[in-house]
Amino acid sequence: MCIRDRNITLRFLGAEEKAIISSILSNKGKTTQSKISKDTMFSRVKIFRILKKLEEKNIITKKPHGMTNVIELDEELKKILIG
Repeated sequence: MCIRDRNITLRFLGAEEKAIISSILSNKGKTTQSKISKDTMFSRVKIFRILKKLEEKNIITKKPHGMTNVIELDEELKKILIG
């Protein structure tokens, strides 16, 4: 998928949501919450709130992993956005 198509797919998200999705995409659709914090420079609280919204929209899944969470894109979105 070209970058233009990816941007069209993500146009319904806010700028902060897009930043988090971009972080997840740069890690092949699966990453940790702490890695997202490092990539985006957002506070932990801000990331928690945005991830909660994305989880409610069924865009991501969040699973506990030690002291952090593993964040993964929905499988259908992963196919569309990553290929």
